[in-house]
Amino acid sequence: MAFNSGDLIGFSAFYEKNAVLHISPFGSYSGVDEIKAFWQSLIDQDFKVLEYFGIQMTRVADDQIILRGSWTMNKASGLIHKELWALQDNGYVLMREAELEAVV
Repeated sequence: MAFNSGDLIGFSAFYEKNAVLHISPFGSYSGVDEIKAFWQSLIDQDFKVLEYFGIQMTRVADDQIILRGSWTMNKASGLIHKELWALQDNGYVLMREAELEAVV
């Protein structure tokens, strides 16, 4: 996974240009640059080993799915209330919106 290897350019490539990330209690971030800066701040604080588990995916449109589940890291864990992934014209699937909760 790009995050676990510290590849923020690769990791941020999974987001749409105008994606929105809401992560309680840290705040909300809009656009790839703000989202990338948030994840970089976690890497700088030695957060690593991001893993998802208990994943459920629901198709909400022909070109969209919602992912829900849980996540864990070495310094935190939490819930994935919603990740909205959308099929792009080029065939890639990118994250449009995420609502996460962290327990640090």
